[in-house]
Amino acid sequence: MKAPSTEFRIVHDANCPTELYRFRYEVYVEELGRATSYACHDTRTIQDSLDQNAYQTIVTKGDEIIACIRLNYSNEGTLQPYYDFYELSSVPSHLQDSIIICTLDMVAKPYRRKMVFVRMLQAAFEFSLNRGARICYMDVNPPLVPLFKKLGMEVVKSKSHPDYGDVAIMRFDAHDYENLKAARSPLAPLTKRYLERQSKRKTERNSPDLVASE
Repeated sequence: MKAPSTEFRIVHDANCPTELYRFRYEVYVEELGRATSYACHDTRTIQDSLDQNAYQTIVTKGDEIIACIRLNYSNEGTLQPYYDFYELSSVPSHLQDSIIICTLDMVAKPYRRKMVFVRMLQAAFEFSLNRGARICYMDVNPPLVPLFKKLGMEVVKSKSHPDYGDVAIMRFDAHDYENLKAARSPLAPLTKRYLERQSKRKTERNSPDLVASE
């Protein structure tokens, strides 16, 4: 029998399966023992207000969810409580509508240290680029900082998260191809293609129409 393939999809609002919230609980509470404020122990789910406007990147193998990451955009509703926690008011005003925050990223234990995580980030990154997102923020636990630096992210500051303890707040500019290239980030080729498309469209818009006349 052929093994089930790994599928990557991005869902929004009502299309989000309840199984996603259960997957979060299984990883964060049952496996890692984290006492997150938004865990419901009766339904064995984790869900909060940011899910209402979120785009969920979900990775499945057969009928099983094996990884996920949540995307929230500043031009589609509030980013609180992360707007204050990440101190996003420091982002220049002309970039405020291009902020994206990535939260609740996790991979099932059997699939860690494999390409699932990278491919999930690539799917989320390309989707976000095409939606106009540019300044990306997330927080990670200190042991994972080197991994995210390889993606081209930089540490902004360290803080204590009310649920997850000490975290490094990290960010990057999705349009900064040179930075991503220098880090050998797997996201760099996506930025390069995106910027090339944008440059081509701009050139086409600015080119005068060529009208043949007799």
